[in-house]
Amino acid sequence: MRLPVEWLKEYVDITMSDEELAELLTMSGSEVESRQNGVFEVKVTPNRGDTLSILGMAQEVAALTRQSVRGPEPCIHEDSEKHESFVKINIEAPDLCARYAARMVTDICIGPSPEWMQKRLIAAGMRPINNVVDITNYVMLEFGQPLHAFDYDLLSERTIIVRRARQGESIVTLDGVFRQLSPEILVIADAHRPVAVAGIMGGAETEVSERTRQILLESAHFDPLCIRRGSKLLGLTTEASYRFERWVDPSGVVSALDRAVQLMRDLGVGRIVPGVEDCYPRRYTPVTIQLRPRRCNEVLGTNFEPSLMRDALASLGLEVRGEDPFEVTVPTRRADLKAEIDLIEEVARIAGYDRIPYELPKDALIGKHSDWQLTSDLIRETLARAGLYEAVGHSLTDPALVSHFYTGQTVRLRNPVSEEFSILRPSLIPTLAAAAQLSARRGTKDVALFEVGKIFLPGSEGVQEKHSVAALITGTLMGGRWNLKPAPLTADFFLCKGIVEELLDAFNIQNASFEPSSRLGMHPGRTARVCICGEEVGFLGQIHPEVEELLELPGPTYVFELDPDSLSRHSRGRTYTPLPKFPAITRDIAVVVDENTPSAAVRSVILQAGGELVESVELFDLYRGPNLPPGKKSIAFSVVLRSPDTTLTDEQADAVIENIRTALSREVGASFR
Repeated sequence: MRLPVEWLKEYVDITMSDEELAELLTMSGSEVESRQNGVFEVKVTPNRGDTLSILGMAQEVAALTRQSVRGPEPCIHEDSEKHESFVKINIEAPDLCARYAARMVTDICIGPSPEWMQKRLIAAGMRPINNVVDITNYVMLEFGQPLHAFDYDLLSERTIIVRRARQGESIVTLDGVFRQLSPEILVIADAHRPVAVAGIMGGAETEVSERTRQILLESAHFDPLCIRRGSKLLGLTTEASYRFERWVDPSGVVSALDRAVQLMRDLGVGRIVPGVEDCYPRRYTPVTIQLRPRRCNEVLGTNFEPSLMRDALASLGLEVRGEDPFEVTVPTRRADLKAEIDLIEEVARIAGYDRIPYELPKDALIGKHSDWQLTSDLIRETLARAGLYEAVGHSLTDPALVSHFYTGQTVRLRNPVSEEFSILRPSLIPTLAAAAQLSARRGTKDVALFEVGKIFLPGSEGVQEKHSVAALITGTLMGGRWNLKPAPLTADFFLCKGIVEELLDAFNIQNASFEPSSRLGMHPGRTARVCICGEEVGFLGQIHPEVEELLELPGPTYVFELDPDSLSRHSRGRTYTPLPKFPAITRDIAVVVDENTPSAAVRSVILQAGGELVESVELFDLYRGPNLPPGKKSIAFSVVLRSPDTTLTDEQADAVIENIRTALSREVGASFR
């Protein structure tokens, strides 16, 4: 923003040099990037829309130098003649326009503005046009409140409607460009058509010209996000939109309007019509924030007296009541002050950052990994060891992609860059699927990826961020032992399940189970949920063939997603025992069971029936073929038996196996091959 120092001096006493003033503003957060011929180029942070004006910067200088601002106080001596309401205002979108006010000036005489006003406008970087437009620009620079003047006689039915644009509507703006509108854009309309793009630019059809004899002067407060969205959609940025995007004080709407008509009267531009039409459907009220002096000193590392804090806040125009804590009432122009930490920052800024001590910690600090760092490192090491490559996906994703796997509520951005990046991901699976899709398009058919990251879910208290780990495999993986020639492993359900089991083993989780499940976007017969002690901690399975085809995945694709915080919570420390003194006996059991009987259920029966003598049970074969009855499958387990106290005899082993066979026949209806 261009800041003429001569104009600034009209509202606050400045006895220091321009160089000292520039240094003062820069150290307070309003960086002066350059200065030339008494004009500063000030870099204003996006959250400080209140400083995008001469009066706003005067308030900053006054606070830093402990002065008061001499702001203009509009004094309107309206003509005694009374008029009926000169315009009907209807705000159809109060969520996007909280306040809209208008004044009317008649007997307009269009001409050049005074030389002093033109000089100030030029110094501030604006081109003089005519007295009406120049006054609206002058007040915008002075108050930070954009104004717009309509040719009153060109407004249909003397009506102003603030609404969303309708599909198919268009407008020719003041720059002569035809612009197609959409419902995402807020417009100012009369009874029949849009006459301005709200907060951005007026329309050519109601432009003030030399023929204008009556004007309607507009002053309003628009939603910053709405104006920013409209500006991006139209590819149009103006001085007005720049300010509306960064917050305009709703309490100053009428004051700026009065200042403009006062100047028009004083400069002989026209005659003020009595009255103000002010529509304020969604009122903003000043917020009150508590500030604890002790907390302020703890955060800043200072020993400031409470009186210093009170004076610093009061110098900014904040109302401070009470002692400990302070009750600080924030005016509506300071939308950036929302919490105690914001007030602490203001105390530091006004008191001076040079008053904050800069002492290094006296004690040695010993760094260590957090619990999450240890958990995520273990996950990464385990999955990399299993042959997977780590991917890093974007937290913003496409709702169309997510809809294949998730139908719950998502966290949507208010002002997304594009629809493809409009929601926060509720799962890592869609972003991994997008990576596999991209790899396939580039000729890579074998994909093995994992990601450790955050997912985002809506909650009653705001957005919930959760850790998650997911993996995707398709095609073939190179496996094998270090001393053998690697053998390709084709991605299937069991390979995916094996990787999950490796991950569970890394956390020393022994009591996990895999239960048949169904999920959106997953193959109904090849999906399982992962449970630990009855708690579901994730799932695994094959992506549904229809989804694979829609996403152009290279072939059958298997995924899993787990909650790493649950894995960490169920993790148990490892205990070490001496190697067994007595030999083991290994017996194989092949059983024929129903097709829908999970192998985990058979394994569970073997463990329970075998008792303490069963050291391990491993599935090593699955057979489906013509030699079996319809609807049956054969599964074979290797059962290792060992006693900690003595050498088992064949007779003892046979007895255990017989107990197991009896239990299998009874519990799962098994027959034996």
